[in-house]
Amino acid sequence: RSFLVGFKLENSLTKRSAVQITKDLFEESKCDLVIANSVSKGKYNGYILDKKGSFLAHEKTKKAIAAKLIKVIKE
Repeated sequence: RSFLVGFKLENSLTKRSAVQITKDLFEESKCDLVIANSVSKGKYNGYILDKKGSFLAHEKTKKAIAAKLIKVIKE
């Protein structure tokens, strides 16, 4: 089984804005999941979303979001 994961990097990101900015990416790329993330003032913020706009994870470090991504894909 294969998974296509899109990545979206923004200057700042909220849960609400993550849904809006990933919507086009899902439509254009036909990806299965998107990691929407930002780094602002040295602080990381990342969300994993599915095609329906549902949040599967929210993490504050790159390492944690990577670990969640692996877990989500294995499920």
